[in-house]
Amino acid sequence: MSKALLSFIFITLSGICFSQVNTFNVELIFEDTIFHEHISQILEVEDGYIIAGTLYDANRMLIGKIDFTGELLWKKKYGDARYNYRTGLCNSLISTSDNNYMLTTYYRDTLLHGFKSRMKLTKFDPDGDTLWTRLLYEPEEDHSCYPKSIIETYDGGFAICGGENLMAVLIKTDSLGILEWIKKLGSNQTSGYRGSSSVIQTIDSCFLVGGMVRDMVTGYGGPTLIKYDTEGTMLWHKSFGGGREDGHGTFVQPIDDTSFVVLTSHTTEVNWLGDPTKRKIEIIHVGINGDIYYQNLVGRGAERYTVSDLERYDDEMFIATLTPMYGEKTWLYCFSTTRDSIFFRRLISPSEDEFCLELWDVKRCNDGGIISCGNFREVINGSAIMNPWIIKTDPYGCLEPGCDQYVITITDHPDSVIECRNQFIELTVAGECESGNISYQWQTLDNGIWTSLNDTIHFQGIDNDSILIDLSGLEQDTAYYRCKLYNAYWDFFSDSARVVVLDTIFILSNPEDVAAALGTSVEYKVSVSGYSPYEYQWYHNSDVISGENDSSLFIQEITIQDTGYYHCIISNSCGEIASNKASLTISDLGLFEEQMDDAIRISPNPARQLLYIEIDPIVKVNSISIVALNGIEYYQNSHLQSPESKYNIEIGNFPPGIYIVMINSEQDNYTKKFVKL
Repeated sequence: MSKALLSFIFITLSGICFSQVNTFNVELIFEDTIFHEHISQILEVEDGYIIAGTLYDANRMLIGKIDFTGELLWKKKYGDARYNYRTGLCNSLISTSDNNYMLTTYYRDTLLHGFKSRMKLTKFDPDGDTLWTRLLYEPEEDHSCYPKSIIETYDGGFAICGGENLMAVLIKTDSLGILEWIKKLGSNQTSGYRGSSSVIQTIDSCFLVGGMVRDMVTGYGGPTLIKYDTEGTMLWHKSFGGGREDGHGTFVQPIDDTSFVVLTSHTTEVNWLGDPTKRKIEIIHVGINGDIYYQNLVGRGAERYTVSDLERYDDEMFIATLTPMYGEKTWLYCFSTTRDSIFFRRLISPSEDEFCLELWDVKRCNDGGIISCGNFREVINGSAIMNPWIIKTDPYGCLEPGCDQYVITITDHPDSVIECRNQFIELTVAGECESGNISYQWQTLDNGIWTSLNDTIHFQGIDNDSILIDLSGLEQDTAYYRCKLYNAYWDFFSDSARVVVLDTIFILSNPEDVAAALGTSVEYKVSVSGYSPYEYQWYHNSDVISGENDSSLFIQEITIQDTGYYHCIISNSCGEIASNKASLTISDLGLFEEQMDDAIRISPNPARQLLYIEIDPIVKVNSISIVALNGIEYYQNSHLQSPESKYNIEIGNFPPGIYIVMINSEQDNYTKKFVKL
């Protein structure tokens, strides 16, 4: 088993436990065990699975429904004794955009005793009742024809591919099954086609059809991929494989809007009846214009493979059903676009006497499991009887937990986090594996691509089950992380964890110093960035200014008491930060407006050591204070004892500058300025 290096593939799978995926392996008997019956199509619906198959001995077609355990809920038969009805193969049953179902079929008129058959298109409702039936295609000659794949097109119509003898057929209808055009390739003479197996519509509304070409002279042929435009005109034709007969069946599925994966058989050196070790599965990546990006052969020796169906599982993973040339075995094959083989799982039918196994249709289920249907033969009363078969596995192709002992089950995924940029966070993951150790690799989503992390000062433990992340080292506000859990056989990816980083506060602009005249108004502002919302609180010196909780502070009709320092503390959920302190001083204009009444006299002015203040006795003084222009109070005396109203104040320790003497009296307030040398 090869190691699978997947991307995105098991994001959904990794959380699925075995107990959450119902599995079953059942043989459905519609009429009797002595009749040849098979199931060719299966489709998951809301409350079970719709199935389509054929009752060969009764020449009937059957549509039915089973529940999620494989129990048959109902069945309905179509056809009569005259017409031999068969269902198409390889995705000939689809659900339509109006919540009904479309099935391609073919039938032969037994009274004509010829090989001529006709294709039909049948639409039926969820209860299996026919809404309408259209004759889709009738060969001009006595040829057999058969439908295979059908899709609903972007315009609401349908495209069906199939074959007529050694010709490939592509048919386009409208939404009511009315033929719009038909395209045939091959001549049944010098060159031919072993039909077409699959059809998909591309983003440019064209069609990619997978088939097999055959040279009628040499008998050799190989896989082909053809692109048609919306009118059925061939745009390009690609052939793959070698110069030998490569078997039948070429299947195509999209990787993305502009690239596709093709799966087919490939015989390298001998014809298809030769050495089985030379018969492999070929995986090809093709661009929308036919460019081949990648080709590889896979498969194990002594097993020659034929592809029965291909289904896209998830982003870069695909599942296919394989059988050898004579149906001795059948496999469920899983591969990815980043590494070919994820698993080859051999599937066993419910019968102990099985042989000649075939699985025609494979689908991914909503619970993450895989379901497939077909038939196997067993000997009943000496006869080899074909019996219908449906098998439902877990995401790893297992019917029982632990059939692959190297599978890793992720039991705990990393949780998304919202945290501040100045913090550390830890993301953890847990996994279990029955055999061997689990290795870990943490990854981040970088420009849409998952990229492995390296150990740095900001990421510690990138190869452990937990990683420590220093958010201060992250530039982006939102990042995604996941962990790859892997061993020598498997890679699994945890759910992605979304990490949202909340910015701490950064001050863009601080409040600025202001010098203003008495009685005027001033405004202080602060501007910040970071995670909002913010909370603001302004302070005057060290005192809270009640009610001032905005990014700006507006002070009206300033007085000497308003002078001092102002700052703001801003906070958010990540913390707080303080702005610079901005001063409020009285400008010179304010000093010239001071009261110059002769009742107050100061000297000397300028002064060095002592300041003499003389106050008219008629002024009843309550207090004297001296304040610098920056609002700092250097002197205050409210216990005045001098009866002569003369005061000597020591100012030797005052810093040089301009000061204001503020005198509070019973009659009025007085101010005088002086200069300290």
